[in-house]
Amino acid sequence: MADVPIETADLGMSREHMYLDVVRGVDGYYHVYASNAKNKNETTINGVKLEDGDKIGLRHGDVLKLCDTRLVYVGTPINDETEL
Repeated sequence: MADVPIETADLGMSREHMYLDVVRGVDGYYHVYASNAKNKNETTINGVKLEDGDKIGLRHGDVLKLCDTRLVYVGTPINDETEL
């Protein structure tokens, strides 16, 4: 697990606002899933509220909103043979 800090002036964003999990799928590719870190402030993906217990697979172009901070997920298919 790695912590990735995001510098922002958004006072509503918690230190641990959401989690991103990278999982290797049966297709051999790595997939990214977002889940709420049980914070009190709203997190949405493409305008849909992320509830505690939700684990949503991210797709290229998804908009993540953590309070007033917006992030756009840029996903590239990666497997063990992909050169980085």
